[in-house]
Amino acid sequence: MRIFFLAALLAVGSKTYAQEQTGQSQVVKSQQQQVVEEVKAHEIELSVRSKGTGRYLKRAEVKVGKEVYYTKPDGKVIIKIPPQGKGQVLVQRFAYEKEFVSYEKLRAFSAADVFLSPATPGDNEVYIRGNKRPDVSRKSFAGTEAARATASGDPAQVTKTLPGVQTSTFGNDIAIRGSGPNDSQYFIDNFVVFDVFHSIGGISVLPDQLIDEVDFYAGGFGPQYGNATGGVIILRTKNEVPEYPKTEFRINLPFYSALYHERPIDDASFVATSFRYSYLQYVLPYFIPKDAGATVVPYFGDIHTLYHKNYESDGYFKLLAMGSQDGLEAVFNYEDAASSEGKSTIDIYQGFATLGAERYKPLGSGWSLTMSPQIYYNRADNEIFDDKLKWDFLVYRAHTEFKKKLSKKEFIYLGLDPGYATFSTDIVIPAPTDDPFFDFEEAPRKVSKRRRDFGYASAWAAVDKQLGSLILTPGLRYYYDGYLKKTNVVDPRLAGRYEFSDDQKLKAAFGLYSKAPEGYESDSIFGNPDLNYEKSVHYVLGLESRWNEKWETDLQLYYKRIFDKVVSDRETAYSNDGSARSKGVELFIRRNLTDRAFGWLSYTYSQTEERNNDSESWRSAEFDQTHVAVLTGSYRLTATWDFGSKLKYQTGNTYTPISDSVYNATLDKYQPRFDSDDVNSKRLPDYHQIDLFFTKDSLFNTWKMSYRFGVQYLAFTKQVYSRSYNYDYSKEEDFSALPPIPFVEVRGVL
Repeated sequence: MRIFFLAALLAVGSKTYAQEQTGQSQVVKSQQQQVVEEVKAHEIELSVRSKGTGRYLKRAEVKVGKEVYYTKPDGKVIIKIPPQGKGQVLVQRFAYEKEFVSYEKLRAFSAADVFLSPATPGDNEVYIRGNKRPDVSRKSFAGTEAARATASGDPAQVTKTLPGVQTSTFGNDIAIRGSGPNDSQYFIDNFVVFDVFHSIGGISVLPDQLIDEVDFYAGGFGPQYGNATGGVIILRTKNEVPEYPKTEFRINLPFYSALYHERPIDDASFVATSFRYSYLQYVLPYFIPKDAGATVVPYFGDIHTLYHKNYESDGYFKLLAMGSQDGLEAVFNYEDAASSEGKSTIDIYQGFATLGAERYKPLGSGWSLTMSPQIYYNRADNEIFDDKLKWDFLVYRAHTEFKKKLSKKEFIYLGLDPGYATFSTDIVIPAPTDDPFFDFEEAPRKVSKRRRDFGYASAWAAVDKQLGSLILTPGLRYYYDGYLKKTNVVDPRLAGRYEFSDDQKLKAAFGLYSKAPEGYESDSIFGNPDLNYEKSVHYVLGLESRWNEKWETDLQLYYKRIFDKVVSDRETAYSNDGSARSKGVELFIRRNLTDRAFGWLSYTYSQTEERNNDSESWRSAEFDQTHVAVLTGSYRLTATWDFGSKLKYQTGNTYTPISDSVYNATLDKYQPRFDSDDVNSKRLPDYHQIDLFFTKDSLFNTWKMSYRFGVQYLAFTKQVYSRSYNYDYSKEEDFSALPPIPFVEVRGVL
């Protein structure tokens, strides 16, 4: 029995040992097979890039079977795929379409690029704007947002769609709350410029690629801005360092072509340059009939260079150099022309150039310093028939501002803006006269050629003081103008915001605003050297509401009174006897920027009146438009298709009818007579305009072609832009020159 039991035990042990040996051999075989398979696996380096730009995408997900890989910051990742068989590699990333690449395709390479196309955008992500000074009437727009909302794709044009703005039926100048275009101030960053709009083409003097943000102040602004009774428009240049070099070329039919290039120098700095020039002046003459009474050819151009450097925890430095020009050449054919060819000409040129540097530097203890020195040159060269008006204006500025942070919502602002200027003129124009039969063409000419050097300065101080839910901002601005030789001009200003909640704010502003007269108005020969500053008092009350992340509204009531207004005067050429007043209600409903849709509705009801002296009755002003309504927006249909539109309605412009005419036998012509009671007494028909525009992107692996096309000045009825008269002024006729204008723009981005 014992022998049998021992034999059985040995048999079982032998079997168990054999099974263990078999299992171990299978494990070894499996491991060996895995090693063989790993050796045979195909290894490849994938670079995941964005289609249309070629930009490398970090943190892109690459799936091979159950294995998941992620690209590094340089957009690259090494993966392994089976050496045989069929299958696909899945490449995906947020905001991009998924891309599948077959094993068979990848096995032929040791390195490959995978390009992901942008996905159709959603509508849930809202772009939030940062907090700024609590100005009552400021509205800010990101450059990309503003560009999508205008037919020309130019961000600065967004200002023409906002409450408080009146525009002419054609042309680029704007009036803000009843004040003329020359009564507002225009800036690029902290640098003063003559204007931010070119005369034609619906574009600004700065290309859209350089514009990071557009700020618009309709009134009630703080003491940091002066020499304006209207508003303030600021184009802020970009400060984000691009990851890669980029080159863009643009062909806009029928207006201009452009070239733009930007390049990072290192992780903290970049340089950008651009050039634009119109070719309308070369094309238009071929389409004007030879028997036409006049040939009018406008042109424009600009050039820019921007350098920007960020310092780690030590602010930034930027340098901007730019030049801009606008002109118009016109030839009129008539029998009495001065030239032997029977032609008279008008040649109008306006240009400016600026070189400015800006340094922002934290100083510690809550203090910071911004210095913005600038050299600015403005030139006008106008020849109108036998008259000429030329000037050169050279300015050296040293804008400086200190800022002290007291708490989250409390700040102190101190600023100084001294400057030195040279103003040269060369003028030949008709001498002022009291003759009721004064004729501009036949009047004797007066000549002046002179130069004046003078200094000027302004200083300001303001503080944001929090009192519970109320933030008060009192401020003062001081002026000295060496050209006028006027001192002790001080403008007090006060603004306040009461926060019912984070989403509901009541705001108000009151202030005195001064503006120096134009150089020609205070000229000792053609103007009045005893002129003083024009003055304006602004009153603003508003309610700002944010209903959710996407929707917000701004309701404002304003009243503005202008006194010491410069007007024409028969005895002194110009005087400060004029006055004006404007009042209105403004509503702004905004759908905030998302990846897919945004837009706004603005409506202004206003009345603007003026008079030349206190003894006259109030009359409608030149820039009086009772109703102005604009609906504009953009909707991204797909990742590569975008649709935008603008609908505008406004009350017709005022104009002065010619009540009578007198035949002048000496000059053999009829001369119009104006009744002072009829100044701006009539209006043109109400004006409306529809702009429709599309943008289409064609994506290639490392570059893209964009097409922007549409039509401007669509209307349901014939639009009247002005009134004209026959030879003896007995018949009034409508001038309707602008038909719907289609446009096409092609842009290549490399």
